[in-house]
Amino acid sequence: MRNKMRSDWPRKLLFCLVIIITPALLSCSAKTENDSADKSSQNERPSDEFTKTTGIEGSMTTETSYVRREGSTISVAELKAAMDSGEKFALLDVRTQSEYDEAHLEGVFALIPFDQIIERASELPQDKKMPIFSFCRSGRRSGVATLTLRELGYEQAFNIEGGIIAWNRAGLPLAK
Repeated sequence: MRNKMRSDWPRKLLFCLVIIITPALLSCSAKTENDSADKSSQNERPSDEFTKTTGIEGSMTTETSYVRREGSTISVAELKAAMDSGEKFALLDVRTQSEYDEAHLEGVFALIPFDQIIERASELPQDKKMPIFSFCRSGRRSGVATLTLRELGYEQAFNIEGGIIAWNRAGLPLAK
């Protein structure tokens, strides 16, 4: 009897490992497939989405709704079109005071550094349905700010893609 138990243990161990590892491998495989599908949809820029629906590349008309998928961005061309249309929105600069003093966009509603948005939420628009366009130097800090704004209930918070660098590259005016 003892010899039989000694000879069965490798087979039992293998069986246990298969039972434990197989579900883990299957869940990793499913997660990888879902992640790649999510990444492919994230690579599509909202301005591309706008182009598909309207046929107008990189611009926006006044009848266009800003409601887009969570965490979306708008291009500087879309921001400029919104400014020119007279549409009501809030422009939020999430850089530091010294960056603002160097150069900023006209019409900034508030200067609130991205890491102070929660503490200074009372300075944000009361209307949580109003579009809020946030920008920084390159779009990274304003991306974080956009997610924070959405967590605070601002359904139409958007990051300006490329920040003030993209605005400047497009030859658009800066205030000093």
